[in-house]
Amino acid sequence: MSARRGRLTRVVAMMAPIMLAIVVWAIPACHGSPAGHLPRHYRIERAGYPWTGRLHAVTFHTSALDGGLAPVMSQWEAGHLLDRRDPASRHLYVGGARMAALHWDALDDDARDRLAGGVSAREGKDRIGWLRGRFGIPDMRPRDTRLGHAGEAHVRVVAPPIWQPLMPGHDSFRIAHARRPHTVWLGTRAGVVHGFDAITGHEIAAFMPRALLSQAGALAGAGPLPPLRVPCPRPDTIDADLRGAWRTLLLCGVPASDDRDRGEDGLPDTAAHADHPMDRPIDHPMDHPMDHPTDHPIDYPMDRPMDRPMDHPIDHPMDDSIAAITHAPVNVGMHNELHDRRTHVRHRPTPAIFALDITTPDAHRPLSLIWELAATDTLPLTGSGPLRAAASIEHGTRRWHAVAIVAHANRTGIALIPLDATPSRDIRQMLLPSHGCDGTQRAGRLLAASVLADARGLARSIHAIDDAGQLWRFPFPWDAATGPSPTPVCVLKLRGGASRRAEAPLILPGVIVPLVAVGSGSEVAVVPATPAPHAAAARATAARAVIRARRQHGDSGGVTLRADGATDHGWTFVLPHAGERFERWLPAGHAHLAFTTVSADGGRRSYLVDAMRGISPVVTGLPAARTEPVVTITPVHTDGETAPGIQRRDMESVALWTVGKDDAHLQQPLQHVRRRGRLGWRELTRSSP
Repeated sequence: MSARRGRLTRVVAMMAPIMLAIVVWAIPACHGSPAGHLPRHYRIERAGYPWTGRLHAVTFHTSALDGGLAPVMSQWEAGHLLDRRDPASRHLYVGGARMAALHWDALDDDARDRLAGGVSAREGKDRIGWLRGRFGIPDMRPRDTRLGHAGEAHVRVVAPPIWQPLMPGHDSFRIAHARRPHTVWLGTRAGVVHGFDAITGHEIAAFMPRALLSQAGALAGAGPLPPLRVPCPRPDTIDADLRGAWRTLLLCGVPASDDRDRGEDGLPDTAAHADHPMDRPIDHPMDHPMDHPTDHPIDYPMDRPMDRPMDHPIDHPMDDSIAAITHAPVNVGMHNELHDRRTHVRHRPTPAIFALDITTPDAHRPLSLIWELAATDTLPLTGSGPLRAAASIEHGTRRWHAVAIVAHANRTGIALIPLDATPSRDIRQMLLPSHGCDGTQRAGRLLAASVLADARGLARSIHAIDDAGQLWRFPFPWDAATGPSPTPVCVLKLRGGASRRAEAPLILPGVIVPLVAVGSGSEVAVVPATPAPHAAAARATAARAVIRARRQHGDSGGVTLRADGATDHGWTFVLPHAGERFERWLPAGHAHLAFTTVSADGGRRSYLVDAMRGISPVVTGLPAARTEPVVTITPVHTDGETAPGIQRRDMESVALWTVGKDDAHLQQPLQHVRRRGRLGWRELTRSSP
């Protein structure tokens, strides 16, 4: 019996890499629809005002290139489609202890106060009308499109459920939702998270967290513009079995505001206070035939209050303690706009997190709220980084927790918040020690985290990066009943401090063990994900291969990369150009790393490297100029099914492109070869030019 258990344990451990590969492949798979209808890229732009924006869904052909260029074709633009939409047909919701429709009669007193900002109920209704998309309302802020500007928020593409073996009940869930439409989720400065159909661009639903109601109300009014925060700037999704029922969840954070969010794109005085027709852009939709001023609020029959706002089996009323957390007052700074809208106002929303059920986007109610939590003294959420989910077995039952970043007065860490039950005030937290990797350097402020899971989807560790460029490993699972929380271990320290914006560590499948990739400051590194705390500590001092850059001739500054030393303990790459700093990751499949960098003068470069070895045999690190880098993965050759004693070989093209408004330029093509043996998940990979 013990021998059988040992074999099963080894099989589960060996399958972990392919399970990670399946998860990593989920996003690229969305862009490779068999029907070929899905966009390859989503481009975010500012529109006519700093608070309005555009979302372009574009595609391009990767074959039959003309001089390495492919024409870019637009499939849809979300703002244009929203402007043609009847406001009464939109599904807009507000969070809090319970989700409600964005309609004055459906909101509680707290939500009305936040939206109206102390002004009259009439103006509060006008603000709701503006947020729903009505044009032509007197004394409201001008705009040229209904879509808000997303700034630097990430787009999240959500595909139908994919195959996940060893997860009981998930296969029937996958089959039941196999024809679910692909969706695209994006947060904007209007305080709204939008969900769109990925193929048509039709808005499915929009959600406004309660933490941003004050900001949204101030934005709708024509007074001074508040600092604008984007909800869900780093969205994450996961399939989770809550109370025995599998659901697809969208996990989001609302970071704290600071002065850097104000005036990022410039804010002329006429834009902040314009209410005269001459102050509007020439193509302002206020003059569109469908738009008309009205003195009466529109009644939205489909959004009228229901006897029970949430009919979903996993929805549940929160207890009084959570209601108190959810309704924590928003700090509006040193000034008050209750009576004088000309006063310089500083709206500072409380950091918050929220989780949405987006399993059935084509249903009458496309989404439902799991919970929304705002920061408190005992749970000082930061809202930064992606909000992750971790599964564990407790008392023989699978449990799910959200992994959120918390920041106390002198220490930071993570909090584990139940997703499958009503959160209480007694939420488990694991805080960093006072010292960093070298025993003397201080532990920094945590920025973002990722979860390493095994083949069964159970979390085995949590990896997070702080603002000092240090990678931390948190043991998981942890049973609070067995004693105090375990101490996180510092795995490595990157040089150059933190980058301009935090990027969570990437978890990648390796041939033997999974890999953790981190980037910060002037360095990018990959280390094996070790299962034991003492092994993680040993990794901090283990010698990693150094990736050397060989500069190429020409003015581009591109480089080829080679490894100096073995990569058994990972590798480290110091960015080769003066003042160059890591910026963000790009989706690139399970065998490669792609990332962008930014220099002191604002110039950007993009890299595509072998994840396990850190090398690039062809020129990489080329300037991106004002274009956006995109990685495409295209099958070239696929052998048949595996058989005993027969080796199979698959080949795919992995290419780095820079995509502009009119053309996509092929920057770096690679051929990725995967050799399969008798078991398809035991594979060897190699990249070549």
